[in-house]
Amino acid sequence: MPFESFLFLAQAAEKATRLYGWANVQEQEGVAISIVGLSIVFSALVLVSLFIAVLPWILDKLSPWLPHVDESHDAPSIAESTVDDEKMVVAAIGYVLHTEMQKAMEK
Repeated sequence: MPFESFLFLAQAAEKATRLYGWANVQEQEGVAISIVGLSIVFSALVLVSLFIAVLPWILDKLSPWLPHVDESHDAPSIAESTVDDEKMVVAAIGYVLHTEMQKAMEK
């Protein structure tokens, strides 16, 4: 019984080396496919970087036709809370702490 499991593991290891070996990559033109894939990705990244570099020039040329915005697009600032709100929050936290401490002492 132990010999059969060892044989099974040996066959599985042999099959795995056939699937993931460097010879498999060379036989099935894996290097050529990798080079083509890398060149496609490199070309796309070059095009994106060129577009980003040229974008200010394009926007400058299009500025006569684009509407001018006087207002900022930033998010509006959050209004500061009043002192009364802060006092109410502190009182609520104190009340909850007091009731929880009372429950803990009763147990």
